[in-house]
Amino acid sequence: MLPTNCLSPGVPPGNARLRADLSSTWTKECSHGDHRHANLTHKMLLRMAGFLCVLLTVAGLLLPLVPATPFALLAAACFARSSERWHRWLLEHWLFGPMVRDWEERRCVLRRIKIAAVLTMLVMGGFSVLVVVSATAGKLVGVLLMAVGCAVVLHLPDCPEDSQESGRGRSGEC
Repeated sequence: MLPTNCLSPGVPPGNARLRADLSSTWTKECSHGDHRHANLTHKMLLRMAGFLCVLLTVAGLLLPLVPATPFALLAAACFARSSERWHRWLLEHWLFGPMVRDWEERRCVLRRIKIAAVLTMLVMGGFSVLVVVSATAGKLVGVLLMAVGCAVVLHLPDCPEDSQESGRGRSGEC
């Protein structure tokens, strides 16, 4: 007898003949059915996390206290495990593609990208903390977010000098 999760929704529980006819078809699929369902759910969650990370990457480009680089790399990792189409889109993106390719191929980030990320966080975040935010608690949270963001970006390994040159060449190719 097949587990109830292996039956098609149209098979009534008491219809033994129809269940027996479908047995050979469903048994093969049911032996991995739970695994496939879990795998599909896992991929769906990873894809949603990838989209969230893309949104956070865009937010990091626009908001002073949010780093963009780690979220772009995390989005690539999520899409690499869940969606070939979206992973390819990220790799071919004019802005994020070169950085993601360097990370996936060499496990490093160009020094100029790290410097730009840290300077942007410090200048824009510093402006926000000093001018825009008036509450002391808000200023402390802003400084903490900038410190964490800078630490994460600076923790990423630098690409060797020769890789930086080849990185610029790759991004300019047609």
